[in-house]
Amino acid sequence: MFDTVEERRAEWLRMLRSGTFAQTTDELHDSHGYCCLGVACKLYQTVTGEGRWLHPDDESSFVVPSSAQDGECMPSVVQEWFGFRTNVGATADDSEHPDLASKNDSGWTFKEIADFVETNPEGLWK
Repeated sequence: MFDTVEERRAEWLRMLRSGTFAQTTDELHDSHGYCCLGVACKLYQTVTGEGRWLHPDDESSFVVPSSAQDGECMPSVVQEWFGFRTNVGATADDSEHPDLASKNDSGWTFKEIADFVETNPEGLWK
């Protein structure tokens, strides 16, 4: 199930477009919903059975044992599982919102983010 990076990315984009997840900002997950990268963490957790949410009803970090953590960003193991270049989904774009976390937090919808990701922006993937 989702053995390749391409399959994982496709499922993540499907999840973003599904309408199943409420969108929140400034956190991977909180009582209001998920950010786009929080949905990626949720998929990782569902498929691998690894990781847990700290304080799931409040500001929340996703923790995977033995993985590098950076507070509100996705753990390095999730980053690697999807093939993201950075833990915030940075691109080579030098616009005002150069990474997926910033796009999410500035009001881009999940559908808009998914559409953007499908354009394969330079620098998003390893």
